[in-house]
Amino acid sequence: MDKEYLSVGEISKEVGVETHTIRFWTSMFEKDIVFIVGKGGRRYFHRSCITTFKAVNTLIHHHGYKIKHIIENNTLQKYLSNELETKSEDVSKEILLQIH
Repeated sequence: MDKEYLSVGEISKEVGVETHTIRFWTSMFEKDIVFIVGKGGRRYFHRSCITTFKAVNTLIHHHGYKIKHIIENNTLQKYLSNELETKSEDVSKEILLQIH
């Protein structure tokens, strides 16, 4: 069974970046990445945050965006919205294929 909340280390493994990168992105994208603070001040992220961290990683490392540009132009929200639309279309196509 998957855990609902993940530590910084678990998120970093899922996303494929170092823990300090996750902490930095958390501070830069504080409107988009929500976490809870557990015992000892540890940060725990909802499993859904993996998608956001992966999107940030893709925008920076695969598309070459600068963090400043992502923040100023709402690029992260646009990217996530586009990803959601694409997945929705893919699911719709899959359902149609199953019907026929």
